[in-house]
Amino acid sequence: MNKTCYVAISLLFFYSIISSSLQAQNKCDAIIGTYHVEDPFSKDESTVKIYKTAGGQYEAQCLDMKYPYDKDGNLRLDKKNPDPAKREIPCQEAIVFYGFNYDDAEDRWVDGFVYNPNSGKVYNGEIRFEDAKTIRLRGYIGAKLFGMTMTWTRID
Repeated sequence: MNKTCYVAISLLFFYSIISSSLQAQNKCDAIIGTYHVEDPFSKDESTVKIYKTAGGQYEAQCLDMKYPYDKDGNLRLDKKNPDPAKREIPCQEAIVFYGFNYDDAEDRWVDGFVYNPNSGKVYNGEIRFEDAKTIRLRGYIGAKLFGMTMTWTRID
């Protein structure tokens, strides 16, 4: 094999490795964005941003709520948070899920936790795309059978 052919084959090989690595990276980051969320119990609506942390996990923070104030006109605080240091944070700034990692084999985000500021409870969770603009976030206790699924719609 001549030197030119060897160089061409080597370049194609490295290009294919880099290309497939970038595609996998883009797939796992596809969840990053801003979503509209409606709580099926409280009927409150919020805007939530999903981002990737410095540690490579995925988190979501509430950016805005339809009803940020309680019936007395006071800003709703995260008073039921299990972490006492976070109880003075407005609910409209709460971290609502954290710790998720992308599982390429199952095409979903797993091993994370879902936080419900209305109850102060934390659940195991997983996320998957329903379609290009919609994700399904499932929070559960123990087995996935015992839980609830919420649909979030991408707005950006």
